[in-house]
Amino acid sequence: MRKDQIFVLLLVILLPLSGCFDGAVGEAEADDSENHSNHDSDLMYSISQMADENTTTGCQSDGMDSCYLMYQFTTNATELVEVVNFYVGGANEGGIISTDCGDGFKGSRAISSGLLPFSDRDCEHTVRIHFTYNNGEPRTPEPYFSLVYQIHEVTVVTE
Repeated sequence: MRKDQIFVLLLVILLPLSGCFDGAVGEAEADDSENHSNHDSDLMYSISQMADENTTTGCQSDGMDSCYLMYQFTTNATELVEVVNFYVGGANEGGIISTDCGDGFKGSRAISSGLLPFSDRDCEHTVRIHFTYNNGEPRTPEPYFSLVYQIHEVTVVTE
């Protein structure tokens, strides 16, 4: 009986010290009020899509649409986009990721992996697939893409 009492006494003493009671917040559960992003830097984003008759077209070539606008996302200043993998398949001429940050800061890249520019500005990124025609009709099979990307928090240095 004496051993049981000692065990209960140790529990009564040690449990409050562990921080599990009295509304204590441990270091892992502390409130982080400094959130600069609407993206989670620990996640990779993956999107795959096939073009069809409902997909928006937007690039003009010889008076005909020659690309599909497949996907768009935005980033804030201090967010760097890392393209982990960008693959385009089907009947196409290739895929491009365009970045538009306003004020003349624009860029387009045919990229399979790497970093997108302008992490010091708020930007909109657009995935486009360019396609070719066969007798006035887009070639088949319909183009498709797969994009895996991650957004990293960066510190912008100005001098």
